[in-house]
Amino acid sequence: MDSDRHTARTEAGWPVAADLTDPRCADPSFGGPQVTLLATARHLLPVPSTVVLVGSPARWRAATAESTEWWASCPVAGPAPAGGPVPGLALLDGPVTARAWLAVGRYAGQLGPVFHNVGPDALGEVLTEFGGLGTRLSRPGEAARLVVSLQSFLPADVSVTVAVEQPGGPVRVCAHWGVDEDLGPVPQRHKLEFSWPGLTVRRYRLLHQATAALPAAGGTRLVGIPAQLRGAPPLSVDQAGALAAICGRFAERREVGVEWDVVLRSGEAFLVACRLR
Repeated sequence: MDSDRHTARTEAGWPVAADLTDPRCADPSFGGPQVTLLATARHLLPVPSTVVLVGSPARWRAATAESTEWWASCPVAGPAPAGGPVPGLALLDGPVTARAWLAVGRYAGQLGPVFHNVGPDALGEVLTEFGGLGTRLSRPGEAARLVVSLQSFLPADVSVTVAVEQPGGPVRVCAHWGVDEDLGPVPQRHKLEFSWPGLTVRRYRLLHQATAALPAAGGTRLVGIPAQLRGAPPLSVDQAGALAAICGRFAERREVGVEWDVVLRSGEAFLVACRLR
């Protein structure tokens, strides 16, 4: 496989950007299975504006060596609405959540952590870090692609993970207040498990959440949860059941086990990431 098959040379020879609505994002050989799942499921739940940067590790090295702000003028591959290339980041508004994977063929493994609330002043540093990881972890002669998703950051009132181990199996819903960050070694997630297809509650576990991650300058910070919320469920059984139904049907149609990351903001649910189980 040609490592640059999906990264047709731009004027600067950099990685190319594609909006999530670009048909190539539905092809695992472009952005990997995580991007493909998100592109496929975006019709079921709204997804924040998302731009995907794809290129071989060599192209990422070349871009980083040329400019720490190369991403600001990275053109969207394919025709723009006005007939010419537009900067990929022009499709985003404000800070972003950045995720990265090293893809080989149709497989992609996650690189590094997920960075939330990254502003333009720090984005070059984050992309350089991802580029370094991709370079170190790619093997000589391997047709690898470094894939980075830049998604408009959505401050979460509640973060939810919905998981289906296998099509037709039970659906697990875990939720906690705030942004989806590591809250430490003590479990702090509200958990429900639904049968499929009946969506009967099989298990219900409410944990007292002591801390939450909230947006801060250039990232997030951990804060204490008000006492009245520590024992309160971050989402109701009806809300969890509605998300379980959508994810369960998606897993059946795709015939795969899946895991979704969902953000609740002002009562509305947004799909922000997908993974294979």
